[in-house]
Amino acid sequence: MSKAFRFPLQKILDYRETMQETHEIKLKKSQMNLIEQQTRLESLYFTKDHFLQEQERADNPCPVNINNLQIAEAYVVQLNKQIVQQKNQVVKSTRQVETDRQELLEVTKDKKIVEKLKERQSQEYHKEMIKKERMIESEIALRIASSTNPEGEAA
Repeated sequence: MSKAFRFPLQKILDYRETMQETHEIKLKKSQMNLIEQQTRLESLYFTKDHFLQEQERADNPCPVNINNLQIAEAYVVQLNKQIVQQKNQVVKSTRQVETDRQELLEVTKDKKIVEKLKERQSQEYHKEMIKKERMIESEIALRIASSTNPEGEAA
């Protein structure tokens, strides 16, 4: 009866939907990376704490071996450096998650704008189609009424 609504900017809407999906995946990956970096940091803290606890338990009144102390100190210094580096990685990953979240928000806003436009144009199109159908029905009804009413012909 009437043509279906065709949105002229459908390709743009499709593109924006694809961009949103891409940014959602990107955000999820950066969130997973952040979790991985946090897990590594926790592991380093655990390793350091466990080592220090073992050192406390191993302390005994026996003479202290200087070489062992130097090795232990070097190991703790190394762990501290790794912890600092890993903290920096966590901060970097956190910033990346926030950046990706903001990008996704912007892409989603852009998509919503086009969706609202499509919805508005669709409603206007359907209102116009209903109006045209009513006008056609009224015209048909008038023709039928005038063809069955002989008085209308005499006037």
